[in-house]
Amino acid sequence: MAAAVDGVLNSLRSRYEAPARVRQDVVQLVGQIRSLLPKTGHLISNDGSESTLLVLTGTIPITYGNATYNIPIELYLPQAYPRAAPICYVRPTSDMTVKPGHHNVDGEGLVYLPYLHEWQAGTHSLVTLCASMMSVFGREPPVYAKPPGHDQQQAQLRAQQAAIQAQAQAHQAAQAQAATPPSYTATVTPPPYGNAAGGAAAATPPPGYSTVAHDSGAAERASPPANETPKQEAVRRLTTKLRDDLKGFYANICKEVDVEYASQAKLRAGHDDVTASLERMRKHKGVLKEQIHLAKQSTADLDTWLTRRQEEEARPVDPDDLVQPRDACSQKMLELVAEAGAIEDALFALDRGLNNGTVELDLFLREVRKLSRQQFLILAHEKKIIAVQK
Repeated sequence: MAAAVDGVLNSLRSRYEAPARVRQDVVQLVGQIRSLLPKTGHLISNDGSESTLLVLTGTIPITYGNATYNIPIELYLPQAYPRAAPICYVRPTSDMTVKPGHHNVDGEGLVYLPYLHEWQAGTHSLVTLCASMMSVFGREPPVYAKPPGHDQQQAQLRAQQAAIQAQAQAHQAAQAQAATPPSYTATVTPPPYGNAAGGAAAATPPPGYSTVAHDSGAAERASPPANETPKQEAVRRLTTKLRDDLKGFYANICKEVDVEYASQAKLRAGHDDVTASLERMRKHKGVLKEQIHLAKQSTADLDTWLTRRQEEEARPVDPDDLVQPRDACSQKMLELVAEAGAIEDALFALDRGLNNGTVELDLFLREVRKLSRQQFLILAHEKKIIAVQK
């Protein structure tokens, strides 16, 4: 297991502030909970930035109701670990779902614990973090098994809502027809139904019900036919109660739909923000890639120049190569000046030899005459070169 940890860390070592501490804590954790495996993972922050981090994936065991369950989790180690606390997620499998309203896990599976809030690099570790999660989840499991047909409940609920609305409209039209009383003689006095009339006056039709149907129902409750049989009265009362129940049910459904529409609007706005952030990140990534390419090219040019300079410095330097004449006249002038300087040195040496007695007078005169003649020719040659260069 330590080899697997080292393999992951070798690819991420430069990303962490304290790779030795990361390795120590991870090896200690996977040594105790062997169901957790280290690997690399991508984590997108709230600001849209994406990080490649070491993540431990697998399950942790909990004991709930005298039975042992395995809770799937993902544990991300941020780049500032252990200075920064790990980021924990509960990742339910396909046959599980996150428990709504859990005290320590939100709807996305993000884990909130006092242990994480009070995280200290010197006293906290991954082993104690997992022990804290096992204790909290043992009291209240964060996931539960999906009931049969759970994946189809939302679609079925929408279909049921549409069917209920259609049935309500059809029932309304049927009641509008049935509520019209037959022709009765004016000599028949209807019995008083004051309570029914008062209930009709206080009722408010739900959206979607026509005013005509409401008026017909109110007339029916206010003035029922005089020769109404007990069966007809029961049907009428049942119809009125059903219509009132449908009004309340339809109002609740409308409120729930409004809430869902508001949630959908928020999700769409969030989706647009995330899409815009991703587009900005792609553009920024392209700019960074171009800058990296230019930096690598500049580095290669500098390396080439440095290598060439090192090779030049390694070669021995000839003093004569340091100063080079620009043309033939300059080259000749340089040679004449050197020759004149040599003659001056020779004359000085002859004079010293004569004074010391090492050179005879005849030899001294003969050599001085010869050197003076050469010196004169050199001076004349130099004057001609100077005249040409001017």
